[in-house]
Amino acid sequence: MSAYHELHSIFVVHNGAPVEIYISRKYQTKLENNRILIRAVDRHDELLRDARVASFTCLFGENGSGKTKLLMDLATTFSEGSKTKQIGVLFSVDGELYLHRGKALANMSLDTAGLYAEPRIPRDVPIVFYTTSPFDNERRRILKRLNVADMTPQYGADRKFDGLSLVLHCDEIGGPGAAITENLKITVRGRVSRERTVERLLTELLDRFAFDENNSLARAKSMFVNWMRPLPSERKQALMVDLIIISDAERNQNVAGKFVGDLMRLADRFIDEPAPPRPGHIVDLARAAIIQSNFIRFTSEEVLYGLQAIQRNLTPNKNAVNFTIQAVPSDIRGALDAVEEVQPGLVRFLADFGFIDFKLSKLSSGETAFLYLFSALGAAMDKIARRGSDGPMWLMLDEGEMFMHPAWQREYVQNILDFIGQLKPTGLDVHVMLTTHSLIVAADAPPRSLFNVQHGQRMNGFGLGPAATLHALYGVNEFAGEHASPMVGELTTFLRDPRQPVTERILQLRNALADLDLKRYVEQTILNRRQA
Repeated sequence: MSAYHELHSIFVVHNGAPVEIYISRKYQTKLENNRILIRAVDRHDELLRDARVASFTCLFGENGSGKTKLLMDLATTFSEGSKTKQIGVLFSVDGELYLHRGKALANMSLDTAGLYAEPRIPRDVPIVFYTTSPFDNERRRILKRLNVADMTPQYGADRKFDGLSLVLHCDEIGGPGAAITENLKITVRGRVSRERTVERLLTELLDRFAFDENNSLARAKSMFVNWMRPLPSERKQALMVDLIIISDAERNQNVAGKFVGDLMRLADRFIDEPAPPRPGHIVDLARAAIIQSNFIRFTSEEVLYGLQAIQRNLTPNKNAVNFTIQAVPSDIRGALDAVEEVQPGLVRFLADFGFIDFKLSKLSSGETAFLYLFSALGAAMDKIARRGSDGPMWLMLDEGEMFMHPAWQREYVQNILDFIGQLKPTGLDVHVMLTTHSLIVAADAPPRSLFNVQHGQRMNGFGLGPAATLHALYGVNEFAGEHASPMVGELTTFLRDPRQPVTERILQLRNALADLDLKRYVEQTILNRRQA
């Protein structure tokens, strides 16, 4: 049985000094005179804790205050692929308390009985990252190197996203999602390859993985192209599938390297032969690479079967592997479920390797962003469930509400918690950390869950109204912006100073007021002044 890890606090640097962000709130930490004092505390708000997640933290602050950087630092700290650990972590393993100092607490000494210094953080903590910002591509590149699950959709011309997750989890999406998906049609596309030929795929593989000794690569390419010409179209199609799978370097770099090595050795054997080998040699090598791999679950025959079955289930009497079909999510789900019954795991395999993809159309940017967010969350939860993970995980959402109307923002936190509660595997402790600029989201966050990144302060927005949220959390004293504020100020001066005359501009400002109660008050004041 694996050890039980629990996260309690993280420590970040603000203005050169460490600051604590509470996670479990089971311990109270005092940082002073380069000493760390920690004591257990009784939580007096246990009944307010949301059982669907292990913790919920909402980061806010002005643009450039470091919200996204904090998320990146947290991902870097918990990633096993990173040597740089910016953040300190207080955690326990089977009840024993440990502290990983990180750079934040590097100069602090422990002064707490029963607390152990630990150079490593808990291992195998899944990290999921999602942002609505199209401007963070450069910063997000590091996440890929650290094996962080970056679920952010691609915002290019194809607008790629995990459409399979959306199809599978349409029924679990609450709030605005129910109305959006009610009449939604999704385009599902099956394809082996429309852009590249078998010859081009093979050439690309050789360019990436072969060592060119004595100009042998150019001769090998020419030989392979000639060898494949007699292949029947059906065998070329199967070879195409195998090469697409092998060439996915992100998943199968070792497989691709071995396959190309075997190809080059085959070329050496026949380089001086007057007659070429049978065309099936390359097919056999590709098939052997697939079968011998511990990571590749399905062969080209199974892939082609899956594509044909999906197409046939959606449009009977047709049997193709390249297709484009528009249908409602429930029909697509039924077609995919039928394939899964025969070959469990094949549908996800098809989606991961690009043999099927999905596209949304005729939706607003807000509707699209909403569905992208929850399809990403569903995909992340499914991925973790397939891994069989338990213990802590981080779910980082960077301004996920960016495209949402205020009415949708009111449901944002609740929708996330509901969705996680329905999908998270048993034993998984989900720690949510999100960033926001929204007054509504900040005020709707669970009690004592706000952290002002700009000032390095834990704050509480529970129960605050709009004006109080604006003032207490964001430090903005007036709701009116810089354009309207001077005109509102003119009215305020007129109302407060009985010596102010009733001018034509005051009358026009009165007529422009949208607040009917205020408008009536101004009208009464004008009447009183004129009668005086």
